[in-house]
Amino acid sequence: MAATVQLSLEQAHDLALRALLAHGFSNAQGRAVADTMIAAERDLCTSHGLFRLPFYVKSLTNPKVDPKAVPELSDLAPAILRVDAKFGFAPLALQMSAAPLIEKARSNGIAALAINNTVHIAALWPEVERIAEQGLVAFAFTVAMPYVAPAGGSKALYGTNPMAFA
Repeated sequence: MAATVQLSLEQAHDLALRALLAHGFSNAQGRAVADTMIAAERDLCTSHGLFRLPFYVKSLTNPKVDPKAVPELSDLAPAILRVDAKFGFAPLALQMSAAPLIEKARSNGIAALAINNTVHIAALWPEVERIAEQGLVAFAFTVAMPYVAPAGGSKALYGTNPMAFA
């Protein structure tokens, strides 16, 4: 029988970060991904916690994915921010855009963020929580592959919950 190992959240973060760095992630990309996975572990949503680590590593088999990408932010309008994630991972793009997005929301009463060219395998609620903790309302949406057939249907049409709000 295999022994059960319990890690603190700090130990789990360190383990995830070391694994990501060993597979070629930059420190910034690896830390942001590990932050999001460990937030899921903290919130007892293991389906988006360390469970996702192999998915991140496997995604590197796609030659478009860049584990060292540095997202590029640009202002499109007073209340609109765009991030080109450069085919890196969503957590870093989301972390880098949080402060400017919050500033735009406070200045304009509303703000929108679009992220393009990203790999998204993470949970969305840590991102909306970051904004809600600043006293703002937040919604996040992402595309999803069709996995679920509608009632009475036999062909997948809907994705699985690609939205969060706080």
